[in-house]
This record gives sequence, structure tokens and C-alpha cells, in this order.
Amino acid sequence: MALDGVNSTYLNIALSGLTSEENTGSSAEEGVFGNMLMDALSKQGSDVSGGTLLGRSYQNIGELVQNTGSPGAVLAALISAGSGEYSQYALNGIYGSLLGTSYGFGSSAPYGDLITQAAGMPTASPSIPVSANITSDVSNRSARLYSSAINQFIVQYNPRYAVNQKGREDTYCNIFVWDVTSAMNAEIPHYFDKKTGEPLKCGDKDASEMNANAMHDWLKEHGAVYGWHEVTASEAQSFANAGHPVVTAIKRPGSHGHVQVVCPSKDGAYNELKGVTVAQAGSNLTSYSYISDLLGSASLSKVSYFAHA
Repeated sequence: MALDGVNSTYLNIALSGLTSEENTGSSAEEGVFGNMLMDALSKQGSDVSGGTLLGRSYQNIGELVQNTGSPGAVLAALISAGSGEYSQYALNGIYGSLLGTSYGFGSSAPYGDLITQAAGMPTASPSIPVSANITSDVSNRSARLYSSAINQFIVQYNPRYAVNQKGREDTYCNIFVWDVTSAMNAEIPHYFDKKTGEPLKCGDKDASEMNANAMHDWLKEHGAVYGWHEVTASEAQSFANAGHPVVTAIKRPGSHGHVQVVCPSKDGAYNELKGVTVAQAGSNLTSYSYISDLLGSASLSKVSYFAHA
């Protein structure tokens, strides 16, 4: 089984639960990973619903390896979690993110920020750019790598995308799209020159922040210069399934627009009734949903799709 940036030996250690003392002849890195894993598996604790975490992590590892296309993502995140007291929460949080099951850890749960911190995920203020651990570029595209790049941000739990951070109705769909497309080396910028559309950095002269409505306009007016092209819904799913970054955009003049990341579908197909599969920040934080379950029919008809290919 090919893993995304994770040596297959780590997978064997994960499944066997061996520590460094039991792995004679293994490298120091493998031993460290074994200790981290044992820490996550052995620590007692209770989740917010009152259940025990002991044993659940082991079950989660097995299900991740068997049922997802991104086993590398969970193993890489666990490696960066360290042997601190929050590694069990990191593991279960990553599990919930990849399989869409919260196990009691919602975005407002008390462990939400601990999950992202322990897993080494970017948790900076939304206005600050972050560096992703898992990246891709035009020379290295695959559905598995694209899924891993999306899932590493743990959008459901990451405080970077939490709703109402400023004490009012504010959401961060544009920041999530910025983060994912940057990780894919196909940045849809958050800072840009309004006159020219040129992507800029925070603090640059003439740099303006781009909201979802502005992202829609930027993709329409300037996207082609930076590799983005408008496509149909079925083409959007096909490109995403091939590992190319794809986004949706809705403009709502006088109100909040919305942008999403189109992610590879689990069955590798496009569902004409339900539409594309997406990950998004916003009032509804999800790492995998059908667009029709998130948008009303009136909004769905106004969606534009853009692929970087």
C-alpha cells in the first residue's frame, strides 16, 4: 500500500504497536514513532460523552488503514503529535476528520483546539498565512495526495476556521480555500491588488483582503492567468478525482458569498443527483459532504466551478 510521505515501516509498527525496545534493529525514527503510538493507545481518559478512549485509538487506526484513501495523513499527523498528553485526542480527532465521525469532539468541544495543536496543524489567526506539512504541485497530482492536503487542516476542529471569532457572524470559507490551494501550489490568494488582481502578501503595499465574493470575481477575471479555468460540475468532480485542486464559488452581492474545496469522491464517481463532494469552512464545517446537502437548490444553480489543471 502506497502511503503519502510515510514509510511503510511506520504502518507495520502502527499495526503491531511495537515500541523501540521491541524493535531490535529498527531505526531511531521508527522507535520514536512506536513510543508515540503506544502513548496514544495506552493513556486512559474520557471523551466529552463519557466514553473511554482506551482501545478506541487502536480500533481507529485499523479502520483508517482499511477504509480511507489517506492512511499517510493520520500517521504523519500522529508522528508530529509527540508523546504529550494530548496525543490520544490528536489521533481521535484526525480519525473523525478523515471519516466524518466526531466521536464527541465538535468544533466547539473543549478538546477542539488541543486536537489541532497536538497534531501540529496550522492554528494561526485567519489573517496569517500558514505552512502546510502536506503539499502537491503540478508535477505531483493524485487523489490520495489531494485528499491528504485537504484533510491535514482538520477543518471541523481547527480554531483557525471557528465561527464567530470576532464576536459577530463571521465565517472563514475563504481562508480554508486559501490554505488548501496554497498547499496545492495553486494559491487563490487572500491578499491581492484590487486593481490588477495580482496576489500579494500581508503587509504589501496596496494589499487588500479577499472575501468570498472577491474570490468569485478574481477567479472569473484573473484566474486563467494563474492556471484556474471554469468547468462544469461533472468536470469539476473529474478533475478533483484526478488530484487537481478544484473550488466552487458563489457570489451574493450585498451579502456573504461562499467558496468551497471540491474533494475527491469516495467512490471515484460524480453523482448527478447530489452533485460534487466538497470540504468547507463556514457556518457548517465539514471535510466531506455532497454540495446538495449544504446548499439549497436556489443557491446550487448559482455555483461556479473552477479547476487548476
